[in-house]
Amino acid sequence: MQRSNHLFLFVFFSLIFIRCTVLYLLNQRHLFTAFDFTSHVVSVAKAEKKSMFRNEVTSPNGVQSDEKKFLENAMFYQQLNEDIFEYLYARFL
Repeated sequence: MQRSNHLFLFVFFSLIFIRCTVLYLLNQRHLFTAFDFTSHVVSVAKAEKKSMFRNEVTSPNGVQSDEKKFLENAMFYQQLNEDIFEYLYARFL
């Protein structure tokens, strides 16, 4: 089970890296950022000054709200994309 999970994560992050590499080679990062749904959601949340860490919303059984989980994941993937693009620009500029 653990090996399967590691393989899934390796393939998943490899696909993200390949996608960013293709966009870098085609010089389309600005279009990717403009049409990326998670980037838009994170930008709107920051503009509304909603801090997911300040607003601790939990359900009665103590589980985090779906909105908070989604924003955390969206911020993670946005940061991952930015890190990959920065690596590509630094490496191949």
